[in-house]
Amino acid sequence: ALTLTWRILPEWSKQSALSKFLKNNNTHLSFTSLIKGSCDITITARGISRDEQKEADENGVEVLSHPIARDAFIFIVNAANPVKSLTTEQVKSVYMGEITSWAEVGGRDAAIRPYVRNANSGSQEMMETEFMDGQTMPDWTQLRLWTMIDPYTTLAEDVDGICYTPFYYYDSIVRSERVSPVALDGITPSKTTIGNGTYPYPWEVMVNVRADIRSEERR
Repeated sequence: ALTLTWRILPEWSKQSALSKFLKNNNTHLSFTSLIKGSCDITITARGISRDEQKEADENGVEVLSHPIARDAFIFIVNAANPVKSLTTEQVKSVYMGEITSWAEVGGRDAAIRPYVRNANSGSQEMMETEFMDGQTMPDWTQLRLWTMIDPYTTLAEDVDGICYTPFYYYDSIVRSERVSPVALDGITPSKTTIGNGTYPYPWEVMVNVRADIRSEERR
């Protein structure tokens, strides 16, 4: 996920200061930077992960997080895949290895390839802790994708794959016509369904600081 980290300055009016101190990184490295004290504040696509919380505890650091925007956790498939809607239970069964063919969910007779993301990515943390409710999935190592763009480049070529991604990345950054979002429980992810709360898997964008930051640095 695109995340931002920066050093707090007394004045933010100079563009040169912004370009010098405003940085971007992936979600995991943003949290580790915050824990190590190399940045003062981060904006991330998720809250702190289990591994990051362990690191914070080991270093005696308390991370304070607050939601500032709403995104959503969505599933995407190749645009040529005829399956455009699944239930939550069907997707869970796919990732538990119980449903193995698209024919079982109204598609063509072909094996489903359920792609996963790397550990501590925002998408993988959301998948494991929220969507799968902590269930231990089979080892999908051979189908692991390592960057935010990988689900799009992979599914653009793989008509039988499925993966997950933040809605914002799909809608505002990639905008690929070669992949399509999957409706969950009959609700297609969109700005409207996410905004009005009808899409079932919202994803909050968080701002994070260390609890020990001095009050004068917050101003």
